[in-house]
Amino acid sequence: MRRTDRYRRELQRQFDWDALKVEAQANPADDLDTIDERVGLAFLGTILSLTPSGKVYTPWATSNLSPCPRCKGTGTVTNKRGDAALYEELSEAVGRARVEAVQQHGAFCEGRWPKKLADELRQRDEAAHAVKPERDCTWCDGLGSQEAAQDKDWHEALEAVAESHGMFVTAGEGDPCDLFVGLPLEE
Repeated sequence: MRRTDRYRRELQRQFDWDALKVEAQANPADDLDTIDERVGLAFLGTILSLTPSGKVYTPWATSNLSPCPRCKGTGTVTNKRGDAALYEELSEAVGRARVEAVQQHGAFCEGRWPKKLADELRQRDEAAHAVKPERDCTWCDGLGSQEAAQDKDWHEALEAVAESHGMFVTAGEGDPCDLFVGLPLEE
């Protein structure tokens, strides 16, 4: 089971989403700079008490995060089946195949290729990926820290659960460690 799915189930049970919706409806916040419509907010808690790591960090300052024990904080691991020369050859072939596909089907067609072509491109991508010398670490999702990966998945799960209830997640203006769910309000 994916970590994000587990967090979704936990968050669904952790909060009374109907009560949060009622609280948000009762607390309109007109001063949100980025939103043109009125919204209501309900306080969830702080990232210090809610997120798996309970830590505050930014992408450029991560000294309080423990490095991933598998990749030692690099975010990558050596592929035992890796072959740099074959990977370069296959990657170039994939690139040429994509250029040909664009020339044949148009520049805005990617994602909607004919099924046979899409399958062929996917198989070529998979073959190249199989021999890539370095891969993203699966323990930390290439972030170099399991804590950061867990927090990222937790935030994704929180946003998905809030969205399933017609709400969104936002940080506090006075304290960005505060987490709120917002609800668009009708005039």
